[in-house]
Amino acid sequence: MLKKLTIRNFKAIQNMTINFTRLTALIGGNSCGKTTVLQALDFIRSASMREISEYLREKGWTFDQLRSQFNTNKNDSITFISAFEFTINQESTPVEWTFIINQFDGQFEIKEKVINLKTKAVLYPPKNSDEDLMIAGDKNACYSGSPSAVSSGIGDLAFEASFLKYTQSIKNSPELSALKKYLLDTVCFGILSPENIRGGDKNQFSNDIGLNGSSLAPFIHGLIDEQKSSLDRIVSTLIGFSVKINTIDLGGKIELYIEEEFEDGSTRINKDHISDGLLRIISFAAISLQKKIIPAPPTGRDSAPTKNGFTINAGKLEESAGVIMVDEIENGINPYLTEGIHKLLSDITKKGGRQVVFTTHSPIVLDYIKPDNIIFLWKDHAGIVRCGKMFTKKRMKTLLEALNPGEVWVNLNTDEILDRMGGK
Repeated sequence: MLKKLTIRNFKAIQNMTINFTRLTALIGGNSCGKTTVLQALDFIRSASMREISEYLREKGWTFDQLRSQFNTNKNDSITFISAFEFTINQESTPVEWTFIINQFDGQFEIKEKVINLKTKAVLYPPKNSDEDLMIAGDKNACYSGSPSAVSSGIGDLAFEASFLKYTQSIKNSPELSALKKYLLDTVCFGILSPENIRGGDKNQFSNDIGLNGSSLAPFIHGLIDEQKSSLDRIVSTLIGFSVKINTIDLGGKIELYIEEEFEDGSTRINKDHISDGLLRIISFAAISLQKKIIPAPPTGRDSAPTKNGFTINAGKLEESAGVIMVDEIENGINPYLTEGIHKLLSDITKKGGRQVVFTTHSPIVLDYIKPDNIIFLWKDHAGIVRCGKMFTKKRMKTLLEALNPGEVWVNLNTDEILDRMGGK
């Protein structure tokens, strides 16, 4: 799991370290950096699987917009230092990954270092390169024997991502394998948006519900019957009456519809008339399901049942790791459903190496969160984002003897919270 992340020179964050638990709630006022933390996590996740320039184009950002405006040196690099704890050969293994990125004349310079914190062994760069250089973007940093796929001509490529992107398989380093898998399994859903969910996409199948829920329909379309029944059961339990969630293929585009079932019959409701809140509830229920879609083997080979060229849940599902990120989880959800949504997210963290990090403005949500899992963010008098565990200091803990965490948040303003936290 991800234990700690240090972020330097990224947006409104100048230099900040945040500690994570299995289920971490990020709270604070508007524009205090909660979403920025999710964006930092999403940025390093993306760098492990795709080119950074592609990621920036998709977001409509420039690299200079990512640099902290509070840094006096406008050419300073952006740095992320991530501390993980993986279970390898039934032993807890601490791993630290340093990812440093800059851009000069439109070209990215990427420096990386991965260390086993227990043995102090440098896992990347490989031993036959200059370990202090940490340059993955320079083709000269790739050597034979490196975990990178040099044999496929990677040394001639212009690097625009982490070395992990170009590493097809890592046979000699279980730590690097665990790191790569963790990042590949990490996903950011953002704010679940009814507009995006209804709009959908043209993919017929998806491994997850997509950013803002835009791939919810194709995700559900690919579920096997057992998972589909689980989805119906979870949603029906949450809302208090029976509902079946269905999909239809309209010429290559998958759309969602539901059937509400009552004693006197059922009613079909298409995507345009499903309530915003129910769409979000279905999305949370879908997030809690695990699905694996792999390309079907060539015709003629023995295989599991397929749909349109995809093998659905072929073989045993491999446990996912990584972080699931959701922004403003209470958005559009009736308060009486808060406990159920929290339980869904909490149950996710009990599966394999899954973590959940979410933001919220709701004090009701906090009432179901363990105090140790609540991170408070604020901007100091210079406008720089800071953070700290909200209920670590004794003066904050004593309030929990009479109040729930959400009630504490409602009854204290930011200055009072910081005074009790020892912040500035």
